[in-house]
Amino acid sequence: MAHGTVKILAVLTVITLAAGVMTGEVAQAGKRGKHGKRGAVVVPAWVKSMTTRDTPVHGARRPDLVVVEFSDYECPFCTRAHDNMLRVLKKYGKRIRFYYRHYPLDAACNTTLRSPMHRHACLAARAAICAHAQGRFWSFHDKLYRLKATLSRAAILGLATTVKLGRHKFRRCLISARTRRILQADLAAGNRAKLTGTPTFYAGGPDIKRFEFSSPRMKTFDSLFTLLDSQRNKPRPR
Repeated sequence: MAHGTVKILAVLTVITLAAGVMTGEVAQAGKRGKHGKRGAVVVPAWVKSMTTRDTPVHGARRPDLVVVEFSDYECPFCTRAHDNMLRVLKKYGKRIRFYYRHYPLDAACNTTLRSPMHRHACLAARAAICAHAQGRFWSFHDKLYRLKATLSRAAILGLATTVKLGRHKFRRCLISARTRRILQADLAAGNRAKLTGTPTFYAGGPDIKRFEFSSPRMKTFDSLFTLLDSQRNKPRPR
């Protein structure tokens, strides 16, 4: 793999880990409901250490499975993984809570690298952070991945118009200290997790211990949810 070797855990490993292992839960603030009260988002405790308030997220509020991705918009493996994850989310979106964190592989912002690698990745990450600040993260994010080999500074800046971001606000955001802090926080989280490449996914839930993988596959998730449902439907011993 061109971006480092990441340990891939197969479906059998997932099944082994899924034998009812409780990992603890934590309640996070959710969106306001009809009457103005905040509803709780209940996720495994490990999620709190891998995400922040600035981390883009969507999906179930009380998920069966939480997925945290660390990725790079210029990485071809990440583009393939993104396409696969879209299919997973389309099928299981009501049961998954999905968080996305930036880990651009370029020395311009990632100090773990000693030389340039993906020369547009740092800018793409900052641009996505700025789209998030204007409430347009997911549409901007998807379009960044669609650029693939045509990713460039001009193409990245052009997306701001495509998704109707405030032009001046967006350009100021790109060079702001806050944007750089958010990106560095993502990189630091990836370093704490000891990433060796992108993409890297972490997944777990109330009934499944956290595991790590690099290439999401629909059949992996199909097997996982089949297992979870079969365990849930088992009659409890009296």
